[in-house]
Amino acid sequence: MTQEIRYVDETIVNCDGNGNSLSGGHPLVYLNLGQAGETECPYCSRVFILNK
Repeated sequence: MTQEIRYVDETIVNCDGNGNSLSGGHPLVYLNLGQAGETECPYCSRVFILNK
């Protein structure tokens, strides 16, 4: 399975795994991109990278 990458303009993002928990998603989580400018969702492994 290929890791999904999303480029974002904010340093705090949210992820729900593309839907509610009944349709294959996961609980809504908020993630901080921190100084590195990127983070990975602990549930679905989607990667968020800050646009520079």
